Amino acid sequence: AISDLRADRYYGPVLSPDQKYVAFNGLTSGIHLFDIEANAVVFIASQGTSPTFSPDGKYLIYAVTTDNGHEFESGELVLIDLEKHAYRYISNPNNEIRIRATLSKNAEFIAYQTDDNKIFRAELPLKTK
Repeated sequence: AISDLRADRYYGPVLSPDQKYVAFNGLTSGIHLFDIEANAVVFIASQGTSPTFSPDGKYLIYAVTTDNGHEFESGELVLIDLEKHAYRYISNPNNEIRIRATLSKNAEFIAYQTDDNKIFRAELPLKTK
């Protein structure tokens, strides 16, 4: 087992296409990234859901949302460059509530859903911090 049930409950495991990582959700602890070769969790985001890898396995994207118990109040997307060990929030100039996303190869494009069930596709400039 790669999760510690004494710490949290986990769901939604996703294996990277290159089989180097497993990303999964903690019910209260956010996104976990398990490095298979290192046999360890190498990243934990205190918030986040719906992790998805790019087809080349170089990037991970997930959503960070807040809600009032009934409706989403905010929703941002976070992109992790797994080779550079860098992350960034994806620009959201219209303040949309973004809740799910997928990436193209090399994270050049993104497809995402908003809380009002609209689907978008956008080009991503690759600048991480």
